[in-house]
Amino acid sequence: MPKRSALELGASDYDMEDDEQKEALASAVQACKLNRAMCRLRRKDYAGAETDCVDVLAKEPGSLKALFRLAKAQLALEKWDAAKGNFKKMLAQDEGNVEARRGVAEILRRERAQRDKEKQLYAGKKLFGKPDERSSAKPTAALAVPADPAVVDPDEPPPLP
Repeated sequence: MPKRSALELGASDYDMEDDEQKEALASAVQACKLNRAMCRLRRKDYAGAETDCVDVLAKEPGSLKALFRLAKAQLALEKWDAAKGNFKKMLAQDEGNVEARRGVAEILRRERAQRDKEKQLYAGKKLFGKPDERSSAKPTAALAVPADPAVVDPDEPPPLP
């Protein structure tokens, strides 16, 4: 018999008649997905962790663990706006959540560093001139490129000896 994961086994509850068993199984599957998301974060599989957390949040929108792990994955994937939104959702549920506050602070620090980097990159450069400067600029003459004597134009008659 081939080995199957707990998530594969938990995905099918067709043979269960008791609603309590179905709920317990669904809860176990959610816990497995959250655990797998944590493992994926540690292994730097951020896209996989993001997928697992989105699956959990589809069934449990208020899960603080799922929101936190999703925000961490998004932060690592440089999806700063999405991560900030998820950290703020955590703070809306629990204003004293230290990890969410640290996450928002980290995003703000990264955004500030990015702005500073862009300022240094474009400092002193005129990206766009004033309209009168562009129109008054003298057009540059086309540079004449000397013809290569080795290249023969088929439309031109051969040179006389």
